[in-house]
This record gives sequence, C-alpha cells and structure tokens, in this order.
Amino acid sequence: MATLLIFDSFGVLAGEIAPRFFRNHFEEEEAMKLKNRYFQPGDAGVYSYEEILSLIAQDFKMDPRLVESEFCSYYRLNLPLLDWIRERKGKGDYLFCLLSNCCRGLIEEVYASIKLEDYFDEIIFSYQEKMIKPDPAIYRLALKRCREKGGIEEAYMIDDQRNNIEGAKRAGLEAILFTGNESVIAKFR
Repeated sequence: MATLLIFDSFGVLAGEIAPRFFRNHFEEEEAMKLKNRYFQPGDAGVYSYEEILSLIAQDFKMDPRLVESEFCSYYRLNLPLLDWIRERKGKGDYLFCLLSNCCRGLIEEVYASIKLEDYFDEIIFSYQEKMIKPDPAIYRLALKRCREKGGIEEAYMIDDQRNNIEGAKRAGLEAILFTGNESVIAKFR
C-alpha cells in the first residue's frame, strides 16, 4: 500500500505567475479580480496561455512582447521539492500526482526543462478535464485515476491556496497547506 501525494503546481512546484503579474500592475483586490477574469476561463479550457497574454496586452494597451517577457520572468521551478519527488518515485511507498489549474500552453512552457512523467505517476490539468479546483470532482478524479495504478493507504493534497485545501477535504483527502518545502519533506520522510 502506498501513500498518494497530490501536488499543486503554481505556488508549490513552481512560482506563482499570474498573481505576481497582476499585483505588479494593480492594487491587491483589483489584481485578484483580474487574475480570475483572465485565467479562470483558461483554466477551464476556453483560452490558451497565448490567447490570454494577447487579451491582457490588448485590454491594457501593453506591448505583447513585454507582457510575455514579464510572465516568463516568473517561471521558477521548485527544484529541491521536485528532486525530492523524483528520488522517491517508483520505490513503492508513494504515488505522486500533479493536479493543477492551468491553461493550455502554460504548463508546457513552465516545465519545458523537465519531463513531468519522470516525477509523477498521474498528471491532471484543469483545462483538459474542464474542472477547476476547488471543485471536489477534480480531486475525486485524481483519486480514481491514482487508485487504478495501485493500492493507496492514505492520500494527501498539498496546495498553497486555502480554498483548494477546503475543496480537497470535501473530496475526502487529507490536505496540507504548503508553506515551504520543509513542511512537506519533514512529514513524509
């Protein structure tokens, strides 16, 4: 029996991108409204990353190259945590799942330097499934697919957003609010 660890991407395995961009240009409350206005449709599969960047540039009369350049400057992988996952994958005591709200094209750019399959037994993106965290259905989908790969004794969602933690709990998962690598690594040594 294995322990299933389901990881969020942005804010856990990679740096936040859209929130940083909007906070850089707008006050906090307005920044989060704009982030949701542009990225929730992308997370649901309506727009690609390229289309979202184009809409932002058009709506705010910004140079599209500068918008893309700023977004790219936030692509930072959490390599220590990713290395920890890769070291443990395939040893039988853990199954690893990546579950991310994201739009088509963004994940491929952010993780271009690695092969996600080397780290995760299952990979689920909101835009492909047309479900967005914190909807409990997307967590149940992750559990179902991972159970098909082997016996799971316990399952945890690791996310940096409190509302996603609550959605995971409603789906029956244990949930850990990510505050840094050590909190995760210490719990699952």
